Amino acid sequence: METMISAVPRSSFPAPEGLILEVSNLAIQFGGNSVLRDCNLQVKQGDFLSIIGPNGAGKSTLFNLISGFYRPNSGSIYWQDREITRFSVAKRARLGIGRSFQTAEDYSEMTLLKNLSIPIRQKLGLSWHCWRSAHKFGEVRDKAEFFLEKVNLSHKKNHLPSTLTYGEQKKLDIAMVLAQEPVIMLLDEPSAGIALEEESMMLELLQQLKAEGKYTILLVEHKLNLVFELSDTVAVLDKGKVIAQGKPNSIRNNPAVQAAYLGKRFQTH
Repeated sequence: METMISAVPRSSFPAPEGLILEVSNLAIQFGGNSVLRDCNLQVKQGDFLSIIGPNGAGKSTLFNLISGFYRPNSGSIYWQDREITRFSVAKRARLGIGRSFQTAEDYSEMTLLKNLSIPIRQKLGLSWHCWRSAHKFGEVRDKAEFFLEKVNLSHKKNHLPSTLTYGEQKKLDIAMVLAQEPVIMLLDEPSAGIALEEESMMLELLQQLKAEGKYTILLVEHKLNLVFELSDTVAVLDKGKVIAQGKPNSIRNNPAVQAAYLGKRFQTH
């Protein structure tokens, strides 16, 4: 049976216990083209939730709406009991919503250590006029080295991002999110475009972040071996709607999901 997500207006009752984020009846159009429509998603605190679906299903658009880069045409986004639908990117970041991108983002003229100093300075409230020397401050440097160690890049702390492999650049992007000290991490296809030999390192990093139990993680990913190995919960987007959300095994065996996306290769016999 298809698992559908309820969409009761949050204003009428408190957030269910353990629920940290809820998307309710979200819709957005671009040039008259509906990308998301009546999209509903519930995220429990501490969950590792993967969002899968065909190309063009609206996965990255959903991330852009949750993180504040887009504004919906209709629907609501709730952070615990608080509606944040119209909050800015910066205000959502202060709440604890961190976001990575499909394409690795960095300041290419700066070393990895200086790259990490930027979100750390922002988190510590250091003023922009001292940005050129902020990385020399002990607390900033210590934190930057800590997050580089966390993604196994500390040995390249004085390198430029352009000297990294693409997989290492993606790990740097995750380190930039970690440096914001988020409550929830939105990771948009962290394994996309990386070499096959680096895929296992990315899996290991994601397993490590999950094992820490410190973060709620939302993952958009096309590599289903990673999805089903890592996820506590899987949500399936198709034609702009979440058609199912549940445990990995229930998603594998869901007829609607198989018809829309997974196909016979994930059916159990």
